[in-house]
Amino acid sequence: RADEHLLEPIITRAEQDPFKVVAAYREGPGFVDVTAAELLERVRSLAKGLIASDVQVGDHIAIMSRTRLEWVVADYAILAVGAATVSIYETSAAAQVEHIMVDSGAILALVENDEMSATVEAIGEESQCREVLVIDEGGIDELVARGRNVSDSELDDRIEALTIDDTA
Repeated sequence: RADEHLLEPIITRAEQDPFKVVAAYREGPGFVDVTAAELLERVRSLAKGLIASDVQVGDHIAIMSRTRLEWVVADYAILAVGAATVSIYETSAAAQVEHIMVDSGAILALVENDEMSATVEAIGEESQCREVLVIDEGGIDELVARGRNVSDSELDDRIEALTIDDTA
């Protein structure tokens, strides 16, 4: 099907089995479960924040972080708005980060911590990046707050426009 896309499995899971645990994250000594419905809601909330931040279809968004739930949510949110994820290893050297950011034309970067933020921000004018958001400093929450006034229908229109040929 030409209208297939990578977001379909989490949408379908949330519709068919909303209480199914699909992820977990560490909190203190234990883990907190995340259901299919909760995961989809996190993705949608973050996607609305990207729309509110003027992320357009075809834009590139960098994620520099170790593997964690926020990485997965951000990746799906980026896909939901029709943008493409630019992955940067958390262990990448500054020169590698600069090359990836400049070469990709990423307009926004989600990074795990202040050290990674400093690396991205040091690139300077060669980069098209207009904002760096730090996950550990509330960057995800900031995007979610920005998106509170974006309608469900605006996000749904973006999702419905996705096709199998879109860059993910």
